[in-house]
Amino acid sequence: MKVSEWPVKGYALHRLMIFLAVVGLLASGGVTLSKAAESPASGSEVRIEHVTVPTAQQRRQASFRFNRAIIPFGDSRRIPDAFSLDCPVTGQGRWVDDRNWVYDFDHDLPAGLTCAFTLASGLRAQDGESIAGEKHFEFTSGEPLLTVVDPSQMVQEDQVFLLAGLARLDMESVRQHLFCDIPGIGEEVGVRLITGEPLQALVNLSHPLKYYYEKEFTSSGLGGYFTPGLSESATREQRVLALAKQGDAPFVAVQCTQRFPSDASVGLVMKPGIRSVAGVATRKPQRVAFKVRKGFTATFDCPRSNLDAQCMPILPMHLRFSASMARADAEKILLKSKSGGEIHRPRLDEDDKEWVNTITFPGPFPVDQAFSLEAPPGLKDDAGRALLDADRLPLTVRTDATPPLAKFAASFGFLEAQGGAALPVTL
Repeated sequence: MKVSEWPVKGYALHRLMIFLAVVGLLASGGVTLSKAAESPASGSEVRIEHVTVPTAQQRRQASFRFNRAIIPFGDSRRIPDAFSLDCPVTGQGRWVDDRNWVYDFDHDLPAGLTCAFTLASGLRAQDGESIAGEKHFEFTSGEPLLTVVDPSQMVQEDQVFLLAGLARLDMESVRQHLFCDIPGIGEEVGVRLITGEPLQALVNLSHPLKYYYEKEFTSSGLGGYFTPGLSESATREQRVLALAKQGDAPFVAVQCTQRFPSDASVGLVMKPGIRSVAGVATRKPQRVAFKVRKGFTATFDCPRSNLDAQCMPILPMHLRFSASMARADAEKILLKSKSGGEIHRPRLDEDDKEWVNTITFPGPFPVDQAFSLEAPPGLKDDAGRALLDADRLPLTVRTDATPPLAKFAASFGFLEAQGGAALPVTL
């Protein structure tokens, strides 16, 4: 054999040795590694290895994954459900594949429920082995949290608050764990619940409450759950009024047992322990801050040529109130001349049919004259609050001399010189 043939024959021999080694490995059972990869749970107990239950972010599905095949892959028609459900909300269970089972609720779960899945009796793995480990899974659908939907920020001294959520409420627990934080009072101020016809009247007038449930019911499908007696085409007004008649509605109206001081910063505090009718309780406190509106006051103003001058006689005078008052009372407020019998009556906005905030005396007025602004006693605003500065009335006001720019020896007007004369403009 030629020397030059050795490298070629040596290379072929090397390849032959590799081939024989691979064959020997396969014959000795080396493929068991790939089998183990295909079935990693072989030889272990059959268990539920992963559970997902509804949360506040995902409230419509629960899922369970087994570590071994339970049903024949691709054939779940004759296999019963893996779990039974104890819950007020119904749905449908199904096998996704041979190891995964899910339960789809008919709609989002409301808050405040306690539900439980229990493994079906007699369920076994595909190979007949029984299922070990935990078989009962209890969960809650979330705390019965409440949101103040009406009012938003500014409140009255005797404000009624509307709080809404997505759980049927234990009203007594609401009364016990809700209080008002009022400055100057060193103790918790309790609340009283508004019920019956007064509650229905409040609900009927509260657009924020209706909008809240219209939005929630549309996105969650819970309208039928909370108002089962109404059709799917029921309006938001019908649904909210139906809820107001229930003793365990998901919203509540409360009023503090003491009045708020005017222009104060107050708070509505929800302590832990507010419960749903199913017994699920809140665990964290909540505080919502509000500002009480200012007291019922009146402010007089008129245009002046400078800070030290009196009212300009050619422009109107105004009396402005910090809150609405009855139009009938506003019409009785008069501006009387102190030098004679001249009486100026107020001009009110035609759009203000029942309540007004501003009174206008249009003028013009005599120059260098004193006037008395007089109002009937006992003026009150729309909340029944008395006028705080009523002792300032009657109020004396004066007109000044006519401003220089408005002084003319006689009446005159401007007339266009070209372009077709129109009506003169007269001061």
